Amino acid sequence: MARRDARTLRDKILDAAVELLREQGGAGLSQPRVAKRAGIPQGHLTYYFPRKADLLAAVARRFHDEIQREIAVLGMKALSGGASPAAVGVELLERLVRDDGRSRTLLGLLFASEDDPELRRSLQGIVDESRPALAFLLGVEPDDPTIDLALAVSWGLQVQQQLYRRSPRAVNQLVAALIERVVALRASAKSSPDSKTRTSSKSGSQSKKRGNR
Repeated sequence: MARRDARTLRDKILDAAVELLREQGGAGLSQPRVAKRAGIPQGHLTYYFPRKADLLAAVARRFHDEIQREIAVLGMKALSGGASPAAVGVELLERLVRDDGRSRTLLGLLFASEDDPELRRSLQGIVDESRPALAFLLGVEPDDPTIDLALAVSWGLQVQQQLYRRSPRAVNQLVAALIERVVALRASAKSSPDSKTRTSSKSGSQSKKRGNR
């Protein structure tokens, strides 16, 4: 019972922190404000999160888990044949761009990580954990640079949306066009002479290794 109550209180604190980040960005996140929003004494908050860095790391994990659940649901949609992985990727990107609160959360975490190496490492780990799911949606390997390009596009669009407030239809058209461009760039890179040379060299190296065994 005590463990469940502790879990509930911890979640309540994180809910308050996420709400403040979504509403006000990183500038609105402080331990006193979070405690006030959660309706608890600040001492209760610092028991679970002694430092602001601890709170931010937990918020980053919560942010990651929410997106991973969304990716999982959309991934099942693709696996069941309800939509192609590319279409699912477009849908995911649209959701991220249109969600102003989530964009402010991401930006707040990124800005906070400038002065917090621990948070920066946590965010880097979260991105690395997301690569296999993104690789599936994009039809590439987890270490493919296309994933980095897709992430850069996603984050850039989220920043732009804060400025331009595009309509859902405009976001849909922009995302579809950018995904098409990313896919075209990837296809062009794969068919380039340099790419073929690297692939041939890699295959030869692997064959040589097998021959030496």
